[in-house]
Amino acid sequence: MYQVEQLKGIGGSEWKTADGRKHRVYFSLADLLGVEIDTYKTGNIASATRHSKPISNSLAGKMTTGKIWLDMTDGKIWSQLDFNSYKDEIVEALRERLATI
Repeated sequence: MYQVEQLKGIGGSEWKTADGRKHRVYFSLADLLGVEIDTYKTGNIASATRHSKPISNSLAGKMTTGKIWLDMTDGKIWSQLDFNSYKDEIVEALRERLATI
């Protein structure tokens, strides 16, 4: 089982309920997919790149909408993704990071 500090070291962000029944470490979809987004002050996407190549703002929004986390209670990777076309790539990128621990 991974330690929270190890997961934070590879880009994770810890979350848990007050009663401690749910304990998760979330990861950035943009970071896992190599997406960089510039936004206007409103929060809307102004421009986006993936691995330093321009992509459409719409695609960037779709690729980064959702969540992926490691559940600290069962040790499994879980996700809720709105754009499943990249799910395998996202999970593989997370597994590669976990392998570095």
